[in-house]
Amino acid sequence: MLLDGIARIARGEAIAAGVPEDRMPNVTVREAEATPATVNTDALTAATMARFRAHFGEARVQRMRPVMAGEDFGRFRLAAPGLESLIFWVGGVPQVRWEAAAGNMASLPSLHSPFWAPDPEPVIATATEALTVAALGVLARR
Repeated sequence: MLLDGIARIARGEAIAAGVPEDRMPNVTVREAEATPATVNTDALTAATMARFRAHFGEARVQRMRPVMAGEDFGRFRLAAPGLESLIFWVGGVPQVRWEAAAGNMASLPSLHSPFWAPDPEPVIATATEALTVAALGVLARR
């Protein structure tokens, strides 16, 4: 039903825009493997969060509720059972907007929103620092 609805909407929008019949959109469905779930393993998550808290301070590290997210590295876990994995997010909202939201994260644009506009310098600096802290933690165990 969803795919049929997408085709109807595409055709309806094309009609509304005056597209001639011979140029109507053709919606096709490609059969593909689904992106596997992204799973944070408990031990790596706990250790990395502890390192982040020690480095950045308690207030700058938050545990997020699970979401239906998929990333390509989920395929590595399928190929190598037992492999530890962790995805973490680095906030990118300018401080003024963050403070105005007063903890209501739903009022802020999400990562894939056209309204998402990060504050690039602190975001890149923080992300680089976080990746370094995480990598050094993993490498120290080896």
